[in-house]
Parts: sequence; structure tokens; C-alpha cells
Amino acid sequence: MKGVYIVNRLKEILPKYTDDFSTIINVSSLTRSGTTITCTTTTAHGLSTNDYATIRGAKNPIALSSITFSNGIATATASTDHELTDPSKYSPANLPLYVEIVGASGYNGVKELVSVATNLTFKFKVSGSPSTVSGGYLLLEDQEGYNGYKQITKIDATSFSYQTTGSMLSPAQGTIQVSCLTRIDHAPTPARIQQYYSTNSSDISQVWAFVVLSQNQAFKDDTIVGDSSSSNKKNESYWNTSMQQFNIYVVIPSTSSTLGGIFQDQAKTYLNPLLKCLANYIFVSDLKEEKTQPCQFIGDEADDYIEARYTHRFDFTVPNIIQTEDTADFDNGTPLKIIDGIFEDNNLEFYVNTRN
Repeated sequence: MKGVYIVNRLKEILPKYTDDFSTIINVSSLTRSGTTITCTTTTAHGLSTNDYATIRGAKNPIALSSITFSNGIATATASTDHELTDPSKYSPANLPLYVEIVGASGYNGVKELVSVATNLTFKFKVSGSPSTVSGGYLLLEDQEGYNGYKQITKIDATSFSYQTTGSMLSPAQGTIQVSCLTRIDHAPTPARIQQYYSTNSSDISQVWAFVVLSQNQAFKDDTIVGDSSSSNKKNESYWNTSMQQFNIYVVIPSTSSTLGGIFQDQAKTYLNPLLKCLANYIFVSDLKEEKTQPCQFIGDEADDYIEARYTHRFDFTVPNIIQTEDTADFDNGTPLKIIDGIFEDNNLEFYVNTRN
């Protein structure tokens, strides 16, 4: 298992749960043309071609041809499938449902959905007595069309593009942001982390996370593998479990406190985001199994505190299966085709016919 696997997982998922390890940039426009989405940011994004960034907050606009009003209920007609589901299909615990309308005077805002008659019409509650309007948009939550973890192509200092397979209307709506330039990396030892901080003083003003792979220990029947426990008996297949432990060191600037308790409390807030990223996640394996066993959380504790920074360590382990196919000179042998035999005077006579 490689440290970069863990780093990539954190870069993809962690920005969904905390902004503390990323740079957040506002988006002025997000448009689609064919399979290409172009993003324009309000300030320089600092990205290069083939970098990754997380787009969030974009909503997919569904054009409305008309909205009418009667007795507190508005009836909207969409130009294309609105993708809504009638509230009657949901359990009471999940009600009420809401829709967001923009660009339709008198109807704008988040409104309670009443019913869905067809894939083009729906009704929602509205206050006042608005007039019939033509136009407007229904805004739908976008999952992996505009939003998501994307590999980008730089256009200039304030714009970049990325690819999509969706057919969303353009431009995207909502309060759109780019989470990028994530401060997550990996190092071979904790000492290298401290040296990095010492030689890059400008980074001390920001929170970082570093992955360090620690011991990869093999077990068999819950016993640490040694000469006696790892030897195979006759007709026994080779099988061990390796436990790849790794640590995530969260380094927090701490020049504003002598005791540092507030920074330990801050570090504790990252436990749940890290669990969301890693606990129970199955990584790609370099062994025959091709996939690891689910990642497990072990614990966390304060690791180091000096005047300029507080370091907190989160410990995880990933079990992996080592089997016969991963070992030296593995040979399946010659499979049997048939065994025939007869009994004579309590003696077994037989011959073996193997596959060619």
C-alpha cells in the first residue's frame, strides 16, 4: 500500500466536511458547452493543468415555461423533465419536500412542494397573489454534473475547464465555490514533517495534514508471524494477514496560546471528517486480492506541541490478505482429471489420469 493512495482519498473527500485544509475561491460563472464545463473564478485560482479541484454549490437549472397561481397554490410547467418525485411517495418522516425557484417574480425562493402530476408539471405553496409569469427556473441539487472532484485544464489565471458526461442546462446557478490547493501530503517519517515546517515558514500560518506509513505487520491466526507460526504444514496453502498502519499528523499554527488546549480541541473536530474519509473504506491493493479489507480507526492523541505549532496524530490500519498467489514460485500443479481404482483383498489399486 502506498501513502499516495491515502493522500488522494483525503484530497477528494475531506473538502466535503471541512474547509481547513483547502483554499476556497468564489466562482463568478460556471457554464457547459457539450462535454466541457468552463469555470471562472473571482480571484486567481493558482491551479495548473491536471490539478484536481472540488466544485461545490452548483445547482442545475430546469427552465420553466410558465407558472400560474390559484388559492395559495402555484402550478409550474417545465420545458424539460423536472426530475421531481411526488411527496406521496415519501414516508411522513421525510416530509415536507421543498423546491427552489428563481427568475420568476412573485414565486422566487424555497417553497413547499405540494404534488407532482407529470414529469413536466408540479405544484407548490406560495404566499400573496402573484400573477401568471412566463419563464423562471427550478434549481435542482447537482451531484456529479457540475459539482465534484474534477481534474482541470488551466485556461488562464482566473478560469479553467473540466469534462462532464452530464446534460445540465447552462449556466449553473447557486452560490458556487472551488475548494482547491489542498494542504495534504505524505512523508516517510514524522521528522520530515517537522523539517518541512521549519524550512517553509510561510506554511506555518495554515493547517496541514500529513500521512506517514508506519509498520506493516503480518499476522496469522491473530499471532504475529515468526519462524514457527509462518511455516506451512503439509497440503496447507500460504495465508497471512498484513496490517498496514498509518498515521495522519494534523499540524495547527499555535502562536496565539501558551498552553495549547484550544488547538487540541480544534484537532479533535477533525476526527469525524477523517472517519468519513477513511473508516470502513476499501483501498486498492497491490496484492492478488486487488482490494484491501476495510480501513479501521485505532485512536488519536496529542503528538507534539512547541511554540509555533501543535501536532495531533490520528492512527489507522488497513488489513491486507497475503495468499499463495503472492508468494515465490507459486505453481498450481497439474489438476486431476480422474482417479479410478478397484479393491482387491483389502488393498487399493488405482491409477491417476491427469489433464494435459
